[in-house]
Amino acid sequence: MTDMTLPSYETAAATLKSYQLAVSPAELHGLLTGMICGGLALDNQMWLGPVCDYANEGEPLTDGAKTFTETLFATTSQELVGGDFDFTLLLPSDEADLFERAEALTEWVSSFMSGFGLVG
Repeated sequence: MTDMTLPSYETAAATLKSYQLAVSPAELHGLLTGMICGGLALDNQMWLGPVCDYANEGEPLTDGAKTFTETLFATTSQELVGGDFDFTLLLPSDEADLFERAEALTEWVSSFMSGFGLVG
């Protein structure tokens, strides 16, 4: 398996905005992580429906948004199942405003719990 890395928070935010998804990078990453940790099978796309509901008002994702989300899912899955315990939260950089970082962390945790609850 090739090494994949998460995009920067700023890059992910711009990408999500360009696809007009009503979700922050922290929310989307937290949701996907929660679903994976809740026991979601990694070999199917059962996660796609809840992501559409959560990020796109129940509408299907555009091809570009789906590709971005699939890549984020694959990268997150790889980090979680990898043996090196190298998991990164998709949050603003350390140089970002403290309030922005705290808000993103709150969004990540809340979305993680939602994703975990959806599967568990």
